[in-house]
Amino acid sequence: MSGVRVKDYLACSLAVVSMFLLASCSPQQTALEPLASVELGKIDNDPSETNETESTDSSQSQEGESAALDPVSDDYAELEIEDQSGSGLEVSVEEASVSLGYGFLVVMNKAGEVLGYSVVSPDSQPVAVSLKNPLSSSQELIGELFFDNGDGVFSPDLDNPILNEEGESVREDFYYTLSS
Repeated sequence: MSGVRVKDYLACSLAVVSMFLLASCSPQQTALEPLASVELGKIDNDPSETNETESTDSSQSQEGESAALDPVSDDYAELEIEDQSGSGLEVSVEEASVSLGYGFLVVMNKAGEVLGYSVVSPDSQPVAVSLKNPLSSSQELIGELFFDNGDGVFSPDLDNPILNEEGESVREDFYYTLSS
């Protein structure tokens, strides 16, 4: 065989072998497994700093008990609530937004009792929060942003507070005057 024919023969042979190899590597369809849920928590950069208390906390939370939550940083989280008056059924919020996904704007009294909450997204402004029990008197209230753990329901034991770029809770005090 001449040199050109040998090259053609090798090229053809290589093409045929490649087709067989590719055919044997074709993907087989398999059922996809659902993804496991992700739990947000503290990132431990120095394993030498672990102590007995932390291991106790993690074992307790695995047993269903709630552990203290670490805040979530969101440099673009915004909250603006003005003093207001009304019937005590709803709080109006001028601006509430988060950049990390869905969160909650939680309204509570000075004792920390949750009065109501509303879902907040990166593009939600303004927000109205319905109160689960109407206010019976004028009082100072607190609005605070929390990051949703993924279940769509606010839970103070499961949803992390949001911190702004200064490392402070994104919260605002305001006075609600009950009108007659």
